[in-house]
Amino acid sequence: GFLMASYNFYPMSNTATTLEVLLEPTVTANADLWLQVTDADVPFYIDNVEFREVNVTKANPEDHILFEYATFTSKTIPLTGVWKTLSNVSVPGSVTIAPFSSIILIK
Repeated sequence: GFLMASYNFYPMSNTATTLEVLLEPTVTANADLWLQVTDADVPFYIDNVEFREVNVTKANPEDHILFEYATFTSKTIPLTGVWKTLSNVSVPGSVTIAPFSSIILIK
C-alpha cells in the first residue's frame, strides 16, 4: 500500500525562486520523491535540481524564539536562560521590543 510518511508544501510564484530543502528518508529501503501540483492549469518549470548527501544537525525548535509586537508602545519580555541575537549579541535577563517590530533569539 501507499504510505506518505513525510511531506512539505512550497508556494508557487510567478518569479524565479530558489529553494534548499532537506529531504530525510523515513524508510531504509527504496524511497520515492513525488511532486504534486494542485493547479494543473498553470505552467511551471523546475530546473537546476541537485541532490547531495549531507551531514546535518537538526535544530531543536525550543532553542529558537521569535517575538513579534504590533502595538504603539515598547514591551519588555523576561527571558529564562542564555539567549543571543542573530548577530551573536548576548541578551541577558530580558529583551525590549520596539513598537511594530520583532526579534529572533537563539540559545
